[in-house]
Amino acid sequence: MYQAKIGYTTVTWAVAGGTDWMEAGMRDISALGFGAFETFSNVAMEYDDPPGRFRALLQELNLHVACLDKIRSVYQDPAQSEAIIADHEESTRFLVDHGGEILMTVPIGAPDDAPRWTREEFDTAASALNEIGKRTLDQGATMALHPHWGTYVQSPEEIDLIMELTDPRYVFFAPDSGQIAKGDGDPVAIARKYADRIKHVHLKDVAANWPELREQGAALAMPAGYAPLGEGTVDLKGFIGVLADVNYDGWILGELDQHDDPKGSAEIGRRFLTDEMGFSLDFAGGAPPSGVDFRHNPLGCLLVQGVNDAFACEALARPSCVSCVCGPIHCRRRASRQFSCVRAGAGLHVGRPHRIGQYEYSGRFLPGGREPRCHHHHRGHHAE
Repeated sequence: MYQAKIGYTTVTWAVAGGTDWMEAGMRDISALGFGAFETFSNVAMEYDDPPGRFRALLQELNLHVACLDKIRSVYQDPAQSEAIIADHEESTRFLVDHGGEILMTVPIGAPDDAPRWTREEFDTAASALNEIGKRTLDQGATMALHPHWGTYVQSPEEIDLIMELTDPRYVFFAPDSGQIAKGDGDPVAIARKYADRIKHVHLKDVAANWPELREQGAALAMPAGYAPLGEGTVDLKGFIGVLADVNYDGWILGELDQHDDPKGSAEIGRRFLTDEMGFSLDFAGGAPPSGVDFRHNPLGCLLVQGVNDAFACEALARPSCVSCVCGPIHCRRRASRQFSCVRAGAGLHVGRPHRIGQYEYSGRFLPGGREPRCHHHHRGHHAE
């Protein structure tokens, strides 16, 4: 049976509002059995005062940060490009430092009656997004563009144009089944068209009464018009089927933009994901351990983002370091030997020795930016 990494977003709690809505959402998501979540980068960064507060909450709830949303405007203004790129870099550092993998970019700021970007503005935005994507990869994460109503990339035509103009090496795709369907797009067809660039997914349903709401003047950008997973009109099984066809193994985050009962609607979503679709909520990642830089794996080597959300474990000018390719849950074979990244319940288990055949490896984390060291034990002989 097809499996992917499953989590839930905090947006329902954001729309509901209230004091510390992000923390309330995280607590509910954890209580429902999800091991991973997504929230807004600016909210998480503001919450982290004093420094360490956000990490402490992750550890308390044993939650993994699958993704942080980066919502910005004026990508089309060349005078703003450097500031926007630097802003994304800051968010990426926070994401990676807390064990996250995906920075989801949302070009916000376009109500239904706003002028759309010109072709020249799309070119400028694409150039900025390419640079953001490149620098995000350089920091060990992945940037995925998220089409959304109320933004400058929302219609199927705008999705096609921005995907054409951006570099597939750096800019990936984060489709939302509900956002696409809400504007009469076909989420199954769009997912299939850009399947090779999908790195993050929002699974969302549209309410049966949305056409009636639209006729009454409801804006496409409004959070109303959606339904708990499985209770709306979107072909969610067909959408997931596309992901299964290409063996997509990244994150699928359940989401509902608005509901009077955020936790209750998330519970409906959880039942759809587990009972209807057969997904497991088990995730071996957990929260980042205190004081550990997630860019370093248990072998003590730098993690560098690679294809298909894998991480290449690269030797830092130390040829004795072992090269491996490890994903957050799975490992891949390289150079005829299988290596493993060790994860414990609270995140990366740094320094834990592990054996693969006749080779044994142990790692140590050296704080303060000092050079990581890789220890390779072969038939009793130690090299470093």
